[in-house]
Amino acid sequence: QEAVTLAFVLGALSLGYEMYLFRILALAYTPLPWIFSFVLCMFLLFWSAGVFLSGRMKISTTAALALTALSIAVTPILLSFQRATSLPFPIWGGGLVFFLPALGFGVLFGTTISRYARQWGRDVGIFTALNTAGSAVGILVMTLLLFERDKYIDAWVLSACLLAFVPFHA
Repeated sequence: QEAVTLAFVLGALSLGYEMYLFRILALAYTPLPWIFSFVLCMFLLFWSAGVFLSGRMKISTTAALALTALSIAVTPILLSFQRATSLPFPIWGGGLVFFLPALGFGVLFGTTISRYARQWGRDVGIFTALNTAGSAVGILVMTLLLFERDKYIDAWVLSACLLAFVPFHA
């Protein structure tokens, strides 16, 4: 079933991206304890807003996959721009742009689960279990294998993995 595979992959990639944010935003805004809390709070807020939007609007899975992948791919470019210019993105303002992929992940989660679930008790349980397992894998891969890699490569790996699902939804 493609939806349950996507559930696992979305969990892995979304939490992988969250780990990526913990790294790059600590570097961009100084590694203070409140940065961790801010990243966690904003990631969940944007993800929840995406799930909310998925229930209120008809959103193409293909478009959501592509836009989320694109927003991940440009993240290190925006970070480099911010560091190279005298136009910093205050974390409470322009810095929120780094959380746009979380909005996309929320939209993808909401649209995928709503299309998959027919028997809510059973199907939602299976979907969320696989999503949670994927989340654990994403955290482990990002922190143990990719954490010390180049920030561009990390983002582009996440983006490419997400783009790999576009042909299945075209």
